[in-house]
Amino acid sequence: MVIIEEFTNASCSPCGSQNPAFNELLKQNQEKVIAIKYQTEYPGYDPYNAQNNPDVLDRSALYEIFGVPTALIDGAVPDDTYGGGIGKWASEGWYPGAPGGFNQEVLDYATGLETTIGIHIEAVWKEDLRSADVYVHLTNHGSEPIEGQFWVPVILVEMENQWLFAPGSNGEKHFTQIMRRIYPENGIPLLNYLAPGASTTFNYENLQIPSYIYDLKEMAFITFLQNPQSRKIYNGAITETPDIPASFSDLAILEKRTVFSGDDCGKMALLGMLVENSGNTVIHSATAVYNFGNETHRFDFEMNLNPGDTILLENQEPTILPSGSHEITYAIENINGDSLRETNLLNNLVFSDPFTAIAIRPVETFDIGFENDKAGAVITNHVKLVSHNNLFIRISEKNMFPNIETPIGGYGNSEKSVFANFRQWNIASFNKKGSALFVDNADISAVSGVEITFDRAHAQREKSGTLSNDALEAWVSYDCGQNWILVYKKSGNELATSNPMTDRFFPSPDQWETDTIILTDLAYETLMFKFELESDNGNSLFLDNFKIVSNIVPTIDISGSVSTMNLHPNPTQDQVFIDFELSKKSEVWLNIFSLDGKLVETILMNETLDAGHYKYTWIPSYKGQFIVSLVEGNQAVNKMVSVL
Repeated sequence: MVIIEEFTNASCSPCGSQNPAFNELLKQNQEKVIAIKYQTEYPGYDPYNAQNNPDVLDRSALYEIFGVPTALIDGAVPDDTYGGGIGKWASEGWYPGAPGGFNQEVLDYATGLETTIGIHIEAVWKEDLRSADVYVHLTNHGSEPIEGQFWVPVILVEMENQWLFAPGSNGEKHFTQIMRRIYPENGIPLLNYLAPGASTTFNYENLQIPSYIYDLKEMAFITFLQNPQSRKIYNGAITETPDIPASFSDLAILEKRTVFSGDDCGKMALLGMLVENSGNTVIHSATAVYNFGNETHRFDFEMNLNPGDTILLENQEPTILPSGSHEITYAIENINGDSLRETNLLNNLVFSDPFTAIAIRPVETFDIGFENDKAGAVITNHVKLVSHNNLFIRISEKNMFPNIETPIGGYGNSEKSVFANFRQWNIASFNKKGSALFVDNADISAVSGVEITFDRAHAQREKSGTLSNDALEAWVSYDCGQNWILVYKKSGNELATSNPMTDRFFPSPDQWETDTIILTDLAYETLMFKFELESDNGNSLFLDNFKIVSNIVPTIDISGSVSTMNLHPNPTQDQVFIDFELSKKSEVWLNIFSLDGKLVETILMNETLDAGHYKYTWIPSYKGQFIVSLVEGNQAVNKMVSVL
């Protein structure tokens, strides 16, 4: 039989437009043509490729396939010369190998070509359908011996999958003869010689059936004889699909029954699904599986579900959802203890439930070093990095840069850190603002103070006789990111941990510093943190080892210059006197915020003050509770005042 191999993809628009007619043509010729579909990893998502990409890569490398859809006949890419020009590649302008160029005349011509190779394949399916023994019989009907090196692979396909929704972006829901695995895994066996009139048998025993097969009753094995040098295929054969015993179970997801509760901050979900016994045997147990973010939640259920009956599988307690924008996906596994495989997984596929949440985590869990995050990422489980077109702030490691041998994590003790590429961040061409948002809230309901620390490495850049002035700010929010309070600001020389340089800066272990932000007199439920960055097209900035420590007894930060800050009278009815001491010359911010984080008034904006005692007066314009925030270098002192 003729072998048609197509490389296609569930998110490829030309595939979606050409495949329906191509599939119908193949169906009309299924008695003489065997099709194999290889679902590629490009141009977009494809669920079949996600389950088995290596086998697709091997076949596409053999044929040097670089675009989809592309179809071959017995190992050859047909074009307007095939069969003397009988296809539609010339008449309708299709590119070589385009499925749209195939017609009945092409298949008739291919099946009419003589072959002297007889080939037959048979499968012995094991009772549990987890494995099979396959036997390929070859006969040389010609008068000349078969000599050389010839492949005899065995390919497992699913003959037909009908999805309830398009799994990719091109709208295709109907898939046929999809390659699921190529055997054997340790290399395709070779036929080197077969005498005229002789026969031989290849035994493939105990071939393992992948757990990701969607529909067991659609499985079939295909084989062919191929010359890997010329790529020519001489003949092919296919098995029957297996008979499914009545004892096999099938549980279908009819409806999603998940109920969301709460605002984005601390959002929870009561996970649930309505399922039906769509098989022929009683179901006594099953596990409901929910995936979202990087989390998998499994809940076991006992039941006595007869064929055709339904049951609601609902967890009794709501689940706290992780921070970020995610989707809940649904699955069923471990039916009747997984003694027999589920017949059809396609009826378990339902639309996912998208959600956006900001998780509230214990404050002591905020010890983030980025070591488990992917290099180059801009979104991780902990942080969301934002810059112009996401070009300039990323998780980094030394392997991303040439000739860098020292780890670029904090103090050289770890491999990864957050990298801000100020040097290529041209403010004349790109938005100069960026941020690093830590996506979870810290639960500070039981503490009155916290200490926030992080490691920093930076060098200024010399350009045209001046030094760059890249800037870093730290902000906190007590209302889940609706309003923000500035607690730290450094720029230029103050931000730098090394001498200025013209080359790109990569820190040595002794070119790191640790900053500490102390927040006192806290009376809030949650704390959220972010960095804001501003490029001056200077040099590299690295950030690492972000930590929050709770239950801090307020102390004087000896690295800062603010020794005291007092508010009096407190409470007050008309005015507040703000007293503080500076132990050295400093740049100071003094702001008044409302409890919801809104800026009420700025008294000092990055003012340079000499060491000494200072007293300022603030006259409130309305009653309420306010935060007086004094920021100097890496020290922030926040105190509350009540206006009656």
